[in-house]
Amino acid sequence: MIEREACLYSYFSSPIGPLLLTSDGEALTGLHLPEERGKPPVKALRPVHWGRASRDEFVETEIFQLEAVKAGNAIHGPAIVEHSATTFAIPPGRRAELDGHHIFHLTDMEDTSNGHR
Repeated sequence: MIEREACLYSYFSSPIGPLLLTSDGEALTGLHLPEERGKPPVKALRPVHWGRASRDEFVETEIFQLEAVKAGNAIHGPAIVEHSATTFAIPPGRRAELDGHHIFHLTDMEDTSNGHR
């Protein structure tokens, strides 16, 4: 909990999205980060073996830092998103987009029609 202006706040997820609950019982919904279309900065390139998805060969793969990915950014595979506590692999032919609630949506690239890369 965060104390601010003599009121306590608690942040949590719910079926309707993120909520900020105040100590007086008021729930503030609609906490949604502004979205920035495009691609986050590439941290590095690394050869990665993706098995059958890369025809059993190493493929030069873009590496991204999770903290640099903004809501609305899309990453096309093959790619890897790194963080000190986790690693998120995006295989060839797949696309991951981070929404305004900081949830990644992984889809087949054939299913995407907005065309950013």
